[in-house]
Amino acid sequence: KIKLKGLAMDMQTTDTSGMDHYVVINDRQACCQQGLQYVLEDKDAKYPKDGEEVTVEGELTVFNSDEIPFPLAQIVNARIVSQ
Repeated sequence: KIKLKGLAMDMQTTDTSGMDHYVVINDRQACCQQGLQYVLEDKDAKYPKDGEEVTVEGELTVFNSDEIPFPLAQIVNARIVSQ
C-alpha cells in the first residue's frame, strides 16, 4: 500500500490514444519533482484537474515495458482520499 499527497498532473500517452494520470511530489529540498502514475480503481470516477492538490492511495506495483529498458512503478486500484 502507498499513500501520496501532491499535485495532479495529466500527460498524453506516448501513443496519443489517451491520458496518463500522475501525482507529482517535491523531494525533501523542494528542488526536484517526481511523478508516480496512478490508475483509479473505479473506472467511472473522474480524475482530478491538473494542478489540484490530491492524496492518492492504492497498491504500488512494478512492471517492465518493451519500450523502456528499466522497471516502471505505478499505483493501481487507486482512490482519491482527499482533494
